[in-house]
Amino acid sequence: MDKEILDCVAFVLYKDHSGNFQYVGTAFFVGEYVKEIDRTFTYIVTAKHVVVGIKKAKNDGSLYLRINTKDGNVVYAPSKLEAWEFHTDPYVDAAVFYGTPVNHNEYYKVVPLVTFATNEIIQKNKIGIGDTVYITGLFVNHFGKKINSPILRAGNIAMMPTEPVQAKLGDEKVPMEAYLVECRSIGGLSGSPVFVRLDHLKERIVTIPSVEHYNLLGIAQGHWDQSIYKEEDLPISDINEVLTKEAVNKGVSIVTPISKVLDIIQQDNIKSQRIKAEKEYREKLK
Repeated sequence: MDKEILDCVAFVLYKDHSGNFQYVGTAFFVGEYVKEIDRTFTYIVTAKHVVVGIKKAKNDGSLYLRINTKDGNVVYAPSKLEAWEFHTDPYVDAAVFYGTPVNHNEYYKVVPLVTFATNEIIQKNKIGIGDTVYITGLFVNHFGKKINSPILRAGNIAMMPTEPVQAKLGDEKVPMEAYLVECRSIGGLSGSPVFVRLDHLKERIVTIPSVEHYNLLGIAQGHWDQSIYKEEDLPISDINEVLTKEAVNKGVSIVTPISKVLDIIQQDNIKSQRIKAEKEYREKLK
């Protein structure tokens, strides 16, 4: 189970006007298990600004996931950009795609919905400021030639969501409900899952967390940089800006609460797809 945290992610790419793949961020797999029919229904999650950024670039209409395969290679799985759903609140930096890649040779782990750090779970497990968090995803300087090689970064919760923080979403600075995490996030981690170590394990040293050690706290949104050219703080979330702008990372990352993903899953478009899939699967079992 130790590799489960690393194995739940895929890298997000798009094809530019020349047909070349461009790396823009990270996505991860979550799933809802239905015991009665022994079936897991899978969703893919990333940051909204990653999807919107691809839409604004010259592309072929698809968002690609670079996923490891069971035979030790990678596959580039396309998904239609229009199929990614956003929150009804335009300031929520989360996007969800219902379904799984169709190659059937992919190798990935699914984070159970029951591990989500909802308000109830946060209170039950006494999650709060100072708790250890882990972020795993794309490292743009070494993403792996033959297989995906995600990195794992560790940090601490610096602030719980109390009032909206100012964050960059596209070209706008908007008020956003978010955790602040002390962790030097980098370009490529946008859309990454952020895990928090469980309360009863705080006294143990856990090098790589497994399914029994964590709750899924949220989605990596971006970080604040201190521009070397300007005095004021500049929140940065766009992958292209992160890679091209000279700036000093202030070490504070912005994390979208995972409860926002649950909201999207309950929206009509995603919910209807999920209900239809379960109905069809139950019919096959008859």
